[in-house]
Parts: sequence; structure tokens; C-alpha cells
Amino acid sequence: MLFPLTWFLTLRRNTKTCWILLPVSTLGACVAIGYVVLFGDLFNPWFTTFSYLKGAILKITSVIAAGTALVLIERFFLRKFAAPSNIHRLGIALAMTAILGFLPFYALGQYPEVKAVVLQFNELTRVDATFAREFVGVLGFDKWIHIGQRPPQNNNPHPWPQPWELHKSQPSRLPTDFNLLVIIVDALRGDAFHSAGYHRNLTPFLDHWAREEGISFRRAYSQGGGSFAALPFLVGGRSRFKLYGPGLDQQNLYFKLAQAEGIEHYMLMKGFSPRDIYPPDFPVTELAIPRAVSDRHSATADEVFESARNAFKALPVGERFLCFLYLMDVHNDLYKKKDGMDFGDQPKDLYDHNLSYIDRAISRFVVWLKKEGFYDRTVILFTSDHGEQFWEHGASLHGHTVYEEEIRIPLILVSHGIRKRFEDVPAIAADMAPTIADLAGYSIDPPYDDPHMGISLVPLILGNEKLPYLERDVIGRASFKRRYFLYRNWEWKLVYFAELDLLQLFNVIEDPQEKNNMIAEEPELAAELERALLDYLEMVERKTYRPTLSK
Repeated sequence: MLFPLTWFLTLRRNTKTCWILLPVSTLGACVAIGYVVLFGDLFNPWFTTFSYLKGAILKITSVIAAGTALVLIERFFLRKFAAPSNIHRLGIALAMTAILGFLPFYALGQYPEVKAVVLQFNELTRVDATFAREFVGVLGFDKWIHIGQRPPQNNNPHPWPQPWELHKSQPSRLPTDFNLLVIIVDALRGDAFHSAGYHRNLTPFLDHWAREEGISFRRAYSQGGGSFAALPFLVGGRSRFKLYGPGLDQQNLYFKLAQAEGIEHYMLMKGFSPRDIYPPDFPVTELAIPRAVSDRHSATADEVFESARNAFKALPVGERFLCFLYLMDVHNDLYKKKDGMDFGDQPKDLYDHNLSYIDRAISRFVVWLKKEGFYDRTVILFTSDHGEQFWEHGASLHGHTVYEEEIRIPLILVSHGIRKRFEDVPAIAADMAPTIADLAGYSIDPPYDDPHMGISLVPLILGNEKLPYLERDVIGRASFKRRYFLYRNWEWKLVYFAELDLLQLFNVIEDPQEKNNMIAEEPELAAELERALLDYLEMVERKTYRPTLSK
């Protein structure tokens, strides 16, 4: 089609008129294609694997449009008004093109819902945006063109200064001389449970265990997309939005509680549990599995539990422990095991297979704990650090986003004597550490009284005080990009991608799959939530962000 058209337009007798028609029509076609991709029904919705195809189409048409615009500028403007030198004309053309190249970013800034889908789902486009951001800063255009920011540090004091302490303030509601066992299943989605509405019944034991023997939540969340962001919230109950690394032991409330209780034996899985949750020179029993772990396969749940059983049996009678167990079966290393349900070989089928295997493995472990007399005096937390993506929003794995599939997790606390199932009140993993400390009879100084972070759920669990827990703003971040979220009243969710100044607003009650960005429909609410998020980051992260919606 292109060859005869180009041949006709370049015939000698039609050269001048047709030559003008060719770039003009090309530029018009690029604009039309871009409009259809952005606003039409081509491969809708955006949040699918087709987002990459749409991004590629935009990339190609943008490059063609830019080259065509350069030709037209040189032909109709520079030949008439610029210096006759070819070098001068070329320099002026490149300068004008560079300036005009910022216009699409300026236009995207006027349509934040379009900006979000264009930039966040295509790595090449993000590369363009990164270069554009640097040039914008050099040229001083950053007041008009927002393509991300690097917020400066401020001098705000730390909100939770060190050191902090636990004080025994009331009788304990936990078993006498209790142990603490924290089981974290890496990348386990909270919506993969039958009790949470999943169509496959993968977790009959866990669902029954949560309902009959523990405190559990139909909706529970991590404040971190990916382990590096999630672990400080999970073990500390609150975070200054710093990623996992050395020094986390200073925030580990489970460790502080164990020390206050006089617990002397500390355990974790070697190679799979985060060692930095304990001080570097602190004596810790690192549990190991009998076989060498290859690059292909991580430790299985049965191997982890077998290591824990051996360590527990080796303890002197009455010796108390704090133990962190990490299970990797539904992490990236997905392969079939003997005791899992077989659904097929697709990634989601393998994920479900491994979750069904975990359910049976933990069932065997709980039976053993009961048989050996550990169960009744061990407080057990079963949770995850984050969820997992299966292309719901144009990507897989985890760590880069904060959508529901990546931050919704299971949350089961077995404290013995207290059984509650909350269908209507969500919670976060960070709530568990202050809740266990409160149940043990401790007050914390400085107090855990910030509802954006972990707070004690004891008034909810024992007094059924729901309102303070339903009306709260919860804030978190992703691991690998400066992407934040603010959840208001567990209904409205603002997602802010600071590196590119992208904003999205979802109503997760009416739109649980987060397909419809409501920025345009709810501008006042979006501006209010943005201001609340940035004010909180200024206080806790101690960085001053420039608002894009609120003034």
C-alpha cells in the first residue's frame, strides 16, 4: 500500500504539491492513530498484556510524527527565516524540535488518567520521560511540565525517636510463658483463599484454622509492594518508608517484645528469612534444610517445618523462643510438589498448586505442634509480606506496584482463647505486632497511636470498637520504584508514582479490579488525598514533594 502511494506522491510532475501532502498526511495519520490508541476501544482495557502493544504503537507513531514535524519545520520555516547555512538550519531545527518535544508531556499533564496509562506500562516510554525530566530541569520548564521529581530532604524531626521502650502496664491475655512463631509466606495473595471468595478451594485447613482457632480478616493488607518495602512495616509495625536493610532490628517490635518477656532463644531460616531483623552480633539459631539448595529450587514448606521441628525438640524443657519462618513455595520458584492439587502448567495454575501444598504442609505442622505440647503456649502469626501479580495490570511478579493483587494478604493470629472473624473491618500486617504487645500487657513509648501505621486491634477484638478501624488512612509504598498509596476508609485508594508524577484514584468497592481511574471524575477528592499523602511523607519520610493537583 505504501509503495504505490509514495511513488504517486513523488512523481516529478506532482513533486511540490504531493511532497507537501506526504508529510502533512503522515503527521495527521500519526495524530489520528495516537488518539485512537489513547481514547478509542483498541484492546481495552489498558490494564492487560495489550498495554505493551499499545505502548509500542504509541512509541512508533511518536517517532514518525517527530521526524515528520522536523521535516515540515525545516521546509516551511527555516528555509524562509533562518540563516542560509545548512549547519545553522540544522542547529535551529534540532533546538525547536527539542522544545516542541516537551509538548506531549505537557499535554499529558493536563490529562492525568491518560498520563498514568501511557507512561507506567512501557519501559521505553519511561526512558524517554526520564531524559525529558532532566532536560526540563535544565531548561527551567519544571513549573509547567511535571514528569516526576526528586524531593529535597527537610529538617523535620523523626516522628518516632529512638530509643523506644515497652512497659508492663496490665495483665497479659496470652498464655503464660508464651512462645512467638511468625510464619511469612512470601508472595501469598490474600484473595487466593476460598474464604475470601476465590473459586478454587485451595486452603481448607487454613480457612478452618482461621475461623475456629484464630483471629482473622477477610480483607488484610501489606503496606509494601515487594519484600523490601513490606518487611519494615511487618516486623516494626511502622516504617519511615525506608527499604529493608541493616538496622531493621532497631524497629523489630517482635524482637523488643521477646526481650521484654525474657525470651532467650531466637530462630530464623538460613538463607530465606531476613537476617537483619536481629542485631548482627546477636546469637541466632539459623535453621537449615538437609539438602543443598540449588539455584533452581528453594526450600519447600515441609523442609522448613521439619527444620523447625528439629530445633524445637532440641530446646530444653520450658525454653521459650521467637521464631521467624519464611516459606517460598508461591514465590517465583514455582514447581510441582507431590502433595499439591494439579490444575495445569500455566503460572497461575502452578501458583494455586503450591498454595494447596502449603495448606497441607501447615496442617501437618500444626498437628505436630499440638502433639508435642508446643501449640497451646505458642502465639502464631500466619501472614505474607505481599501478594503477586498475574498480568492484572499489565505486569507479573511483584515489587513494582501497589495494586490490590500485590498488597492484599492473608492475616491469621492464633493467640489461644480469642476467636474472631472480621468480614467488614480490614486490617494491615503492621497492626499485628502492636496488637500482640497489647495482648501481652505492654504499653509502648513512644506509643503506636498513628492510624496510618500499625495500631493495636485489641479494642476491636475485645470491645468490638469498629469505627476507628474503618475510618483510617493507611499509607504504603512499593519496593523498586517510588510508588506510594493512600487508602482512605478502605474504599478510596490514591496511587502516586513519584518518579513520573503519575496519579491514579480508584474506588475499590465499586471497582475492585482497579480498572477505572477516577481522577477526572473526583478531582476534589483526588487533590485532598494527594495533599494528605504528601504531607505525611513530608513528616515521616522527611522529603518535601511538589503537589500536582492540590495547591
